[in-house]
Amino acid sequence: MNTATSNPGMKKNTMKKNIIWIAGIGAVLALGAFKLNDNQEQVKAVAALSEKVNESLPVDVGTAEMALLTESYSASGSLEAAVDVSIASETQGTITRLLHRKGEQVRQGELLAQVENGAQQAEVLAMRNQKAKADADLVRARNMAAGGAMTQQQVEQAELAVKNAEAQLMSAEDRLRKTSITAPVGGYINDDFVQLGSYINAGTELFQLVDISTLKLNVQVPESRVLDMHPGKPVDITLKVLPGTTFKGTVRSVGVKADAALKYNVEIELKNPKDSPLKAGMYAVASFREASGKEFLTVDRRALVGSVKAPQVYVVKDSIARVRNVVIGQLTPDKMVVEQGLEPGDRVVLSGQINLVDSTKVSAINQ
Repeated sequence: MNTATSNPGMKKNTMKKNIIWIAGIGAVLALGAFKLNDNQEQVKAVAALSEKVNESLPVDVGTAEMALLTESYSASGSLEAAVDVSIASETQGTITRLLHRKGEQVRQGELLAQVENGAQQAEVLAMRNQKAKADADLVRARNMAAGGAMTQQQVEQAELAVKNAEAQLMSAEDRLRKTSITAPVGGYINDDFVQLGSYINAGTELFQLVDISTLKLNVQVPESRVLDMHPGKPVDITLKVLPGTTFKGTVRSVGVKADAALKYNVEIELKNPKDSPLKAGMYAVASFREASGKEFLTVDRRALVGSVKAPQVYVVKDSIARVRNVVIGQLTPDKMVVEQGLEPGDRVVLSGQINLVDSTKVSAINQ
């Protein structure tokens, strides 16, 4: 008897297994086809990226060249008080009198506050009595020495006692003086930090005294302009809070050493007008009247990338744009002076920098 023919169940199982195997083989083939197609897409993407990288990016290019600057130079800063002092206590004790407060104007030497000083007054009185006794003892010693009743050594001891008494009296008077808090200069009390009846220690800050009758403006000047600066040079000063008004200032000092940005400090002095008093902290712009007659290496201001504190430009050579650090000096509305980092004739990118990285291939659209 034929077993396969006689057992229909076994025949059905065999067919099912064949179908499963065929389906599995089909799935593997489909997966392989998918992976192959995916790899082909990746290869195409890489090729497209490579082609894009190899393309030249269009940019506008300019040239660094020597030029005569005719624009007036200006620099900005904040006005400062010529006198801004902190008054601290030189003694300790309780404030018994408070004569002036914040916002009031005081004269030099005027009493601002009084610290209890009974003990200091008593000490001064005792030292004066001691000094008077030492003076009398010295007179007697000299008279007796003249009559032979006292030796020269004893006279010298009496003279030394007088000197010691003088020193002790001066020290006591100084301690008494320190209990009276006076203004070292004239000006306005910008702030106070003490109250009547409060106990203070030596070193306690009591008042901030500011004199704005004379103001100063510190600005930073590049190397290309510093040789034009000298004490007494006139300066025009304008303020944003007072548009249309120009104040006259004078260069007071010029720094002899550059800072980390290769800028030199120039201090300008300005007499504060009584009819329109300015305040310390106001933003001001100093304009130097004479324009420089020198030639400087300049490029279009559009070449600047980064910040003024960390300036960079893209220099193009052999159709490759490379980032270069530069040191800039004077800025005008359309040009900037380059003091380090470029040479005359260097070609720099003026527009399109946003699409660039170091060593990008470029093509000049304006040449």
